[in-house]
Amino acid sequence: MSFKPDNPEFYNKDQIILNSGRLLLNAKEDAILLFAKEAISFSSTDSVHINCDTKPGFIVNAPEIHLGLAVNGVKEEPIIKGDTLKKALNDLLDGLNQLLSGMGKPHGDTTPYVFAGDAYSLQIKISSIKQTISDSLSTQNYTI
Repeated sequence: MSFKPDNPEFYNKDQIILNSGRLLLNAKEDAILLFAKEAISFSSTDSVHINCDTKPGFIVNAPEIHLGLAVNGVKEEPIIKGDTLKKALNDLLDGLNQLLSGMGKPHGDTTPYVFAGDAYSLQIKISSIKQTISDSLSTQNYTI
């Protein structure tokens, strides 16, 4: 995060402080809108919950979204686009499957069948891997 707000006790401009055992904001008819020039921060010592009952659900719209903080030299990594990766891996596996299919067939009188068993076993494994790739896609979380 590039902007870090001043602590309320050190901020020297107009501010409103609400301090109570519990605060409740309720919009009976429409919405609650929060705007800030620099940042909006939600913080809790336990947890933060955002609940939506209907689709489209929870939407975050920003040029970049960072999940978690990079600490102790851990490098941020990009999120994988599931359908794009699924297509690339399936194309690779289909090509390998095609190669293996050719390895299991004779190519004239001099071609031995030494690879036929291995080729068939790997083709079975490829089928299992393709199913695992499909099962690994989230049905709940999406990115662009």
